[in-house]
Amino acid sequence: MTEEATLRLAHRAWIPDPSVKVEGQRYNDAGQSLSEFDAGISFSLPWANPRKYSANVTEARAKLAAAQAALERTETEGIGALRDALQKVTTAHHHVELFRDKLVPQTRQAFQASQLAYESGKATFAEWIVIQRSLRDMEAEARTHLTDYQLALAELESVVGADLNIFPSNNSQPTIK
Repeated sequence: MTEEATLRLAHRAWIPDPSVKVEGQRYNDAGQSLSEFDAGISFSLPWANPRKYSANVTEARAKLAAAQAALERTETEGIGALRDALQKVTTAHHHVELFRDKLVPQTRQAFQASQLAYESGKATFAEWIVIQRSLRDMEAEARTHLTDYQLALAELESVVGADLNIFPSNNSQPTIK
């Protein structure tokens, strides 16, 4: 993490840095190859300005804490988005199964029974049309739930950020019969 490196660097600034200096000079009129030779060792003294270095450390700590808080917030938001997407998928899948396995077949049976009743004269045309419209509405609502399920799966893929291979080419999604 960049902020951790910055904090380590700010702490390291408190350590004196030695430097070695070696210098040689030659004058044009001198017959020697080296006329003058200087050598020296110096140290920086960061303790002479403690406010500067402690401010650097304090600033680096504050930036590190802010970066860690941002990371935790992002992780929490990501987990929340994943939980919401999974809940949507679960709910939509339940609705698809409910309509596919129970509601549409029951309505289809009611329609077939009303058709037989109409053909035998035990039901009126209006009753038969009402049941037929109810079947079409139920099938339309089942398709709507299937669409919602597929949208929830696509949203889950976008939250995860990867292709989960949910929509394979063989189209093994639940269908409404």
